[in-house]
Amino acid sequence: MTVQTPLSVQTATRTDYANLIPFRRAVEVRLERPGFAVAEVEDDHHHFHVEVEAEHGRISRVQARAIRRPWSLCALAAGELGKLVGAEISIDPTAMMAVANSRHQCTHMFDLAGEAQAALARGGPALRRYDMQVQRLEDNLWRAELRREDGFRLHWLATLEALTAPDELSGRSVKAPFTAWAREYFSEDVFPAAVALRRALFVGKFRHVYDLDARESAGDMSRNIGGCFVLQPERAYTALRMKGSTRSFPDGLPDPLFRPPA
Repeated sequence: MTVQTPLSVQTATRTDYANLIPFRRAVEVRLERPGFAVAEVEDDHHHFHVEVEAEHGRISRVQARAIRRPWSLCALAAGELGKLVGAEISIDPTAMMAVANSRHQCTHMFDLAGEAQAALARGGPALRRYDMQVQRLEDNLWRAELRREDGFRLHWLATLEALTAPDELSGRSVKAPFTAWAREYFSEDVFPAAVALRRALFVGKFRHVYDLDARESAGDMSRNIGGCFVLQPERAYTALRMKGSTRSFPDGLPDPLFRPPA
């Protein structure tokens, strides 16, 4: 069982960013057998598990579990993944955005379903794992790093708006246009890693900005209403905060998705 430590919310000042615990996130995609893939994510706020089966090149079943979630109604979003059944599988992990409205899905379960179906389309590898870390460096500058299980790495610097490093990516948007330019820029092998790191950056940037336990419901995140399944207006104010569910993963403790040797 993973040993995790409760997160005490830290309020960053201009001089203490270097002392803040970084945001850490892990994504694993496993091909359990032909036609069946499992994808899992764990970070400070989330631990989700998604299973995808495919027959004759199309999704035949999607099932999900919200093992740890920020809001009480997150688990209900698992049912929305049923909209993917019948869709043609693709090596593009973002292809399912053309099949279902991502704003009516749990962002993280939907991402996992995309990763799992892409693994089925590629036919491998048997295990794909991304370990990611996001560290705030200045008021509007973050460092985002990804390590893949085969040793491949990505290292970015970014503001709220755009990448600033490496030099060849400086000025590229980290907002909605990201997927379009990244699909053209990165190789077929690297694009899924870039998508995963961009999501980690998106979530990790606000680790020391929002104290979720100070909210009573998802509706208190008023600037984000409409952004995902839970934040739809008809349920945001009844989606209660799962107080105390946030964890941190400082260096020296088990990683997200840590599994002790059998």
